Formats: sequence, C-alpha cells, structure tokens
Amino acid sequence: MSYWQLRARLRKLGWQEGRNVRFDYRWAPSNLDLIKRSAKELIALQPDLILSSSTPSTASLLQQAQTFHHFREHYRSGRQWFRR
Repeated sequence: MSYWQLRARLRKLGWQEGRNVRFDYRWAPSNLDLIKRSAKELIALQPDLILSSSTPSTASLLQQAQTFHHFREHYRSGRQWFRR
C-alpha cells in the first residue's frame, strides 16, 4: 500500500486530515544525514504512529524512539510501523 493509498483508505474510514488525523511526511532517499534528521524531527512531534518504508529510516527511527513500540507489518512491502 502506498502512502497515497493509505491516506485514501483512512479517508474512507472517516479520518479527515486537519480534523481527526495529521500527516507529517518526510522523504530522504539515500541520504543518511537527512534520514537521521527527519527521524529526529518526527520523534520530536510525539506522534501516535509512525510509518517507515526503508531499512535506513527504520534504523534511524529505532535509534531515536525510546518510547515507541516497534512492530512489523507482514506484507511484502516491508513497511515498518511504530506506535507510542
């Protein structure tokens, strides 16, 4: 499921951005410094849920996230979910 598909599905389930859900999106392909900085920014926002789609971003989030529980979605996409 892509980021945009997830948003569309949540919208169908009644989640409306700006009303009862907020999306903070980061994109840092192959730039480890930017990945680390983005992970730190996201953790500082104290979200209820973080979705990560690559091994480097997941590793950076795990290093920053002391209060998040990590679990893996069992789809071929390999996306990682973090929940506070």
